[in-house]
Amino acid sequence: MTIVSRDARRSVLAGLVAAAVLVVVLVAFVSLLVVAVVRTVKPPDAAGPGGARMVATPDRQSIRAVIGTGGQVEVTYQVRSTRLVSSLRVSADVTAVRPDLEALDVVVTTGGVSVARLPAVGPDGVEVPLSWPVREFEVSYRLSAPADDGTGSVDGRGLAFVPTLRLAYSGATGPVRREVVARGQDVLNVACLAPDDAVAQPCGSATEAGWTADLATPDADDGLVIQVQQRDP
Repeated sequence: MTIVSRDARRSVLAGLVAAAVLVVVLVAFVSLLVVAVVRTVKPPDAAGPGGARMVATPDRQSIRAVIGTGGQVEVTYQVRSTRLVSSLRVSADVTAVRPDLEALDVVVTTGGVSVARLPAVGPDGVEVPLSWPVREFEVSYRLSAPADDGTGSVDGRGLAFVPTLRLAYSGATGPVRREVVARGQDVLNVACLAPDDAVAQPCGSATEAGWTADLATPDADDGLVIQVQQRDP
C-alpha cells in the first residue's frame, strides 16, 4: 500500500485550488469581453452620437438660394440621410417659365471634400456615383441664366425663378426646407410653382434673412418664383 505524505496531499490540494481560481478568472474575463463587444457594436440601422437610432427619423433636407445683386443665383442643397448613400440621380425640374435653365458647376461634397462633380445638369438627369458611401452631403450649383434683377424697371423690382435640382437616392424621405436670401435686395414675396403647373401659389413666410418655405412631398419639387426689391444705395 502506497502511503501519501501530508506534504504531498497539501501540494495536490493547493494545485487544485489554483486551477479552480484560474478557471474562474478566465470565465469572468470572457464574460466582460462579450459585454464590451455587445455594447460597442452598433446595429446596421444605427447612427449618430450616443448610438441614437435614426430609422424612424425622416431625412433632413434644406435648399438655400442666394440671389446676387446682378441677378446671379447660387444654390446649396444640404442632405442628412438616415441611410448610407453611395449614388444619387440628379435632374433639374424646369417649366415653361424658364425652359432654358440648367444647373451648372454641380459639386457634391461631404465634410468639405468633393466626392462628385458635374459640369451641367438638365431635365434629363444623370446618375452620380459617389467616391464613398455617406450620410451627410451637400450639392452646390449655380443657374445658367441670371434672374431679372429689376434694373430696367421703374421701381427697381425684379423676379427670379429658382427650379429645384431633384435628388433621388435610396431611402429619401422627409420634407424640404427652402430658404431664399437676396444680397442688397429685399425679398417681397415667394410663390411655389409645380413642374407641371402654370400657376404659382404663394408659399412660406418672411424671415429676417429673407424667406423660408417648408415643403412636404410631393410639393418639395416645386420651383420658386421670387420677387425682390433693390435697396436704395
